[in-house]
Amino acid sequence: MASSPIDFVWWRTDASGSLDREQWREFDEAIQEIKYRMTIDHIASGRDAVDQAMRERINGHTVREVLTIGYGFMLDRLNIERAESIKVITTNARLVTRPGDTASADYLRKRRKAESDALAVTLEKIRQAETKLKIYDPTFAVKRPDPPPATPTEVTPDFEPPIRLR
Repeated sequence: MASSPIDFVWWRTDASGSLDREQWREFDEAIQEIKYRMTIDHIASGRDAVDQAMRERINGHTVREVLTIGYGFMLDRLNIERAESIKVITTNARLVTRPGDTASADYLRKRRKAESDALAVTLEKIRQAETKLKIYDPTFAVKRPDPPPATPTEVTPDFEPPIRLR
């Protein structure tokens, strides 16, 4: 299927009638996740080397298996993003401004809202990746990490000592 760049192109050409537009979009998304993983795991760097590593990873696998690999890598990445977002939200939830400093309070409120919105987007992407994995890999079982902490507006002052902005 993908032992060389030419083989990969020929395979795609031959398979073009087998998949619809949405399936090709998902396949290409899976390929991008695999390439991304090859880069962040320091398996390869540079376009040609990353392409080669991706082809080696998928060679001999079915489209379904490639989708499973890609969505699995995506889920791993998104769970890391989720954990990092929660760290930021938790830290910023402890921040307080000086009494009467409305400009800083407004800024902090906007930051908290933006961080909360970004976490919501990540959680939705995780849900979508899990849904796809359930479709392509019947043995996939969702392993739920700990629930995210309360949103910044729900964190009580006794949560941890506040960090005062100066």
